[in-house]
Amino acid sequence: MSKKRKLTGMVIILVTLVLLGVWELWAKESLIYDKILVLNTKVEAHTLIEKSMVKIRRVEKAPEGAIRMGEEGNIIGKVSSHYIPKDAEIYSEYFTDYEFKVGGSSNKFVFSVPEDWIKSYPQTMKRGDTAYFYCGSEIVVEVVVAYVRDGTNQEVRYADKERLNSSAKVSLIEVIIDELQMKKLSNLADKGNTFAILYN
Repeated sequence: MSKKRKLTGMVIILVTLVLLGVWELWAKESLIYDKILVLNTKVEAHTLIEKSMVKIRRVEKAPEGAIRMGEEGNIIGKVSSHYIPKDAEIYSEYFTDYEFKVGGSSNKFVFSVPEDWIKSYPQTMKRGDTAYFYCGSEIVVEVVVAYVRDGTNQEVRYADKERLNSSAKVSLIEVIIDELQMKKLSNLADKGNTFAILYN
């Protein structure tokens, strides 16, 4: 009977040690720690984020809004809005869509289209649209719309995909443009031309 008790005691101790080891080596980290995404290198502003630049970091409690494992689509293929240190928590606000990239090697910038340059434009335009500037019947430039603002400088938003209900009337259009496109528009405007803006 004593041998059985000793054997039972040893088995219990052994199982306890195994469970303790599993807890410390795997379960504790997997069950208690949050997995967030960080960059494995520092990046400067206007850097395109690739899959190879992203890694997982375990933290005891993830900060609210930090991008977690499984949310890679929120940053891969996007561009950093500013400098981001290596291994720092990252948030969606730190990145912008590639089509909105300005500065750096893009040689593009945000341009606010003067009101007296515009003959007409749709009131349903929004950020991300491709805008075509027509002078007469000819397309002069094709650009991406960066911002569409109302009279109080707030972004105009739509309550539905069909853009039937907007938050306000469009008063200001800002586009992403390069120097060559800017010169083309400016030269035409200096000659008294105005532009009709269409989008798709």
